[in-house]
Amino acid sequence: MAADNPNNPFNVSVQARNRFVAFPRLREGDALGLRGVFGLRGTIADSWKWEAAVNVNRSTQHLTQFNLIDTNAYNAAVQNLTYNPFARVQAPGVIEGMLGNGYQDYVSQLISWDLRASGEIFTLPAGAAQLGLGVDLSLIHIGRCRRPLTFRSRASP
Repeated sequence: MAADNPNNPFNVSVQARNRFVAFPRLREGDALGLRGVFGLRGTIADSWKWEAAVNVNRSTQHLTQFNLIDTNAYNAAVQNLTYNPFARVQAPGVIEGMLGNGYQDYVSQLISWDLRASGEIFTLPAGAAQLGLGVDLSLIHIGRCRRPLTFRSRASP
């Protein structure tokens, strides 16, 4: 707040931080998780065994934050003297005009695939020599959906 603002009791530039007790910041989230695992198993020529599997996971979350302060509306209310950050009581509707809700959507995905095989490669006097092979591939995506944080004033339809 500027030093020359009539609501500033200190006559020097200051910053005031307020928590509006009557309008607490609240969060509400909904999450959905889906998972599927699919696999196959078999033998080749009676001496080789193989297995393959695919694991698919997807989770989404929708987060709503209530009573966020719109910085632009807050600063405008301080400048035009409709809001006094040092006053305990404000005119009706002033605080509500600075608040809104934020909406965010998140998604995470995991797709993994693995294959393994084992079996005899040749015979030695002491018994069969065996070989085991395996490979695993994982694709991971974690992040916020393309929709950015949205601010909607309570005054908006």
